[in-house]
Amino acid sequence: MKSLLQSIKYHCWNPIKTVIQWLPIIWKDRQGDDYYIFMIIRRKLELTANHIEHMDHYVGCEHDVKRIRLIIKLIDKFINEDYELEHFSYIEYDWNIRFPRDIIKDDTLKYMNLYPTWKRRAINKLTKHNQLIDNYRLSFEIASLRHEKCKDLIFDLMKKDIERWWL
Repeated sequence: MKSLLQSIKYHCWNPIKTVIQWLPIIWKDRQGDDYYIFMIIRRKLELTANHIEHMDHYVGCEHDVKRIRLIIKLIDKFINEDYELEHFSYIEYDWNIRFPRDIIKDDTLKYMNLYPTWKRRAINKLTKHNQLIDNYRLSFEIASLRHEKCKDLIFDLMKKDIERWWL
């Protein structure tokens, strides 16, 4: 009898539970937008971390849960475009006029001084492509490079450990 109940739970309830867990993500999914791809990956990692944490069935699972949650935080930073928003927080525009907007406050030098290594990389990239280098363009390139690095880090961390998470 117990075996029959376990079989029913495994073959009937678990698929229903899975559909319920994924329904909010699938419902919002749209084709042709990388945001939704990252949301699907994020949800899968979230469910996996919760499962590993709950089951606690192998040595080192705490480390894996921390790693997965770190990747989730990076995905959140990536999809929320935190690096670009940080760049824009150093610039204040006059919103009372039409386009192009006048810049009231420009602290992009302060922003660039926070990331000297990224500044050198941005200068190298812009000069390689013969692009005009002004403070705004340079600070925006720093933000873009950091955004790309975040994406690379997400997939590098997943590539390193992902096969172990689904044991």
